[in-house]
Amino acid sequence: FGGLELAAAGGHEEHDRGQLDATDRVALQVLEEALVRAQLERSLAQEREGVLRQRIAHLFAAARKGR
Repeated sequence: FGGLELAAAGGHEEHDRGQLDATDRVALQVLEEALVRAQLERSLAQEREGVLRQRIAHLFAAARKGR
């Protein structure tokens, strides 16, 4: 969902023309910022996971060589 689709999915009957009032716009902005933050955190976690997997693979390879 994009931002406006998310708001439209809420079904605010009091908004005849489907426009968002100030409270809805602030809430939508907060939710969109939280989504961006969550996506960034997930990306960083995946990057950390890759680094850790690489370190583990190197440690196992070194152990097999008898270091």
